[in-house]
Amino acid sequence: MIQRFDDFLQWGPEIRSCHELELRGVAYFHIIGPNARPIASGGALYVFDARGNFVGWSRDSGDIMRNEAVFYPNWWLPKSSRLQEISLTEIREKVTF
Repeated sequence: MIQRFDDFLQWGPEIRSCHELELRGVAYFHIIGPNARPIASGGALYVFDARGNFVGWSRDSGDIMRNEAVFYPNWWLPKSSRLQEISLTEIREKVTF
């Protein structure tokens, strides 16, 4: 069971891209993997907070409608948020334990 960023790395999933999301002054990390369902508009999305805690995941990063904005795709984020692509190495350096 994944509870922390380290657990995720030990699991060793395929990683297609990584992003840092700043939402209302709080940092989150998005890790996008391969599609988790046959007809998906984006890959599976795994979300971690700045302390490396697993926040949750979605089967489709391009088709998310949840109450928590940390899961929304880029086009749905509030204008005050910031989403930028970063590397897995940069996430490792930024996560505080």
